[in-house]
Amino acid sequence: LVSKYTLEAGVRSLERRLAALCRDVAVKVAEKRLLHKTASSFLPVIIDIVALEDILGPPFYLDNELWSRVGRPGVAVGLAWSTTGAQVMIVEVSKMEGTGELILTGYLGRVMKESAKIALNWVRTAAIEVRAKVR
Repeated sequence: LVSKYTLEAGVRSLERRLAALCRDVAVKVAEKRLLHKTASSFLPVIIDIVALEDILGPPFYLDNELWSRVGRPGVAVGLAWSTTGAQVMIVEVSKMEGTGELILTGYLGRVMKESAKIALNWVRTAAIEVRAKVR
């Protein structure tokens, strides 16, 4: 539901989709109750991928590549802001030989650059703590 029908930083779209699912199930339970005088044979309700598409229509977002990369070392989920609202983005890092300088690529605003520097400082601090515990 989250990866194919909502890709926003907040939960408004998710809330709307869940409400649509609940309304659909409520109508079906009410219809069964009218026909059979009981809804217990209809419960519990299981909503699988087929039911999702029947109720919500085809997925809005087909790019599963976004979610398949999350969980790999060096890949994290971030939030980006734009004039049209917030959106989920993938943040990737890699270790390279060099001076330890932070190199950012792409068009990044001041806040994103500052966030990257803060993240790097956090990683450096955590690495020092981990090394101390290993020794």
